Amino acid sequence: MENKYMASGQAEKKNYAKRDLYALAFEMISTAIRHNFPLQAIAVEESIMSDRIWSALNASKTNGGSKETLGRALEEWKRLLKGGNPHPIGEEAEAMRKDLANWWDSRNKLIHGIVKSFRGEEPKVSATIFERSAMKSAIKGYELARRICNWSKTQIRKAKKGGVK
Repeated sequence: MENKYMASGQAEKKNYAKRDLYALAFEMISTAIRHNFPLQAIAVEESIMSDRIWSALNASKTNGGSKETLGRALEEWKRLLKGGNPHPIGEEAEAMRKDLANWWDSRNKLIHGIVKSFRGEEPKVSATIFERSAMKSAIKGYELARRICNWSKTQIRKAKKGGVK
């Protein structure tokens, strides 16, 4: 949901409903990690990251992309960083994008590889290693989601003031 603005010159209305959903989402992540349900945490983290990245990418109005998947957001983010276009993503964004791409790759391997094996062969990953990797990814995802939320706020503010120079 996009923020709605009052008449020209007036302060921006706060989107309390979205704030409340973000508080709920982070509580769900914390609860899932605390109770050893890392895949639930990872699913919510991915939703948060995708939403915040698309908001930052769309903030300057130079990109009309819709809010799609996290994978598509990473592709668009990389394209914008390489393009040299004036955009509110900042120079520090490349390191964060790489961290997120690594997390997303780890997430994909977890989600799609939990029971992978060839007929008659042992699974590629034991249950113990899977659980450990999933929890590590959930914790890293929580940290990244917080980092991306903070970064996104900064980028959106910069775009409203005229973009990154």
